[in-house]
Amino acid sequence: MCRSTRLVALIASTAFASSAFAGEPVPVTIQELSNSAARFLGQSVVTHGCLVKHFHGSFVMPCGIRTQRDLVLILDPDYRVPAVFRDLEVDYSSEVQGDFLGVIVEVNVPKPKPHTRAFLRLDSVVNATPYKP
Repeated sequence: MCRSTRLVALIASTAFASSAFAGEPVPVTIQELSNSAARFLGQSVVTHGCLVKHFHGSFVMPCGIRTQRDLVLILDPDYRVPAVFRDLEVDYSSEVQGDFLGVIVEVNVPKPKPHTRAFLRLDSVVNATPYKP
């Protein structure tokens, strides 16, 4: 079992022992979030993957896989995404692997048609390293 999987398993065992609404992050996979983020609205969550900065926005997705199928949109009001890339001295064409903590929130998106989307409001990034395939 790799280090990151053990970390998520450890967080999972402690998170499920307490209430998700008590502020403890619930460990979820990127696939769970991308398929049913609305199920986690208002909950504090933690997921492991790679942070990608793109001209369309910031996303967390499985490392090494650039598809639109399994991605989680990032809301970053405190500018943590540029800080992570700056601190690691990597450019935006790189991926940053880590554990991403935040709350799932619903955001009004005006284009192409007005609708709402679930985003991970990024509260912190831990264990961040440049991703090397």
